[in-house]
Amino acid sequence: MLINKGGVKIERVFAVTTPELLQEPEFRRTYQIHVDMGASIRLLPIDQLSLWSRNALDDFILFDDELLYEVTKLSGIRSSGTPQYQTRITLDESRVERKRELFAEIWGVGTAPT
Repeated sequence: MLINKGGVKIERVFAVTTPELLQEPEFRRTYQIHVDMGASIRLLPIDQLSLWSRNALDDFILFDDELLYEVTKLSGIRSSGTPQYQTRITLDESRVERKRELFAEIWGVGTAPT
């Protein structure tokens, strides 16, 4: 329980595009790592989100509701065929607030794993 020892609270939402994803070995490994760390977890069927939320759904982390770390897939693809990503860290209050609201919606729609 690494998280509990440090007094850190982590809430993780796994976006689920298909029910089959839950049985894939890579997903199961990632999920188990989070469980072992003591993270609170929700599963989120993408089709239950509002259209706005689906369009805004990139990978992001909020630290203490003040610092935002975002990873966004860029539209271009390298000649090697691998996608490109942009990473951004910001303290911009309005951007952080939008992501805080998005996370609250995502968390509320998500369900605890059984």
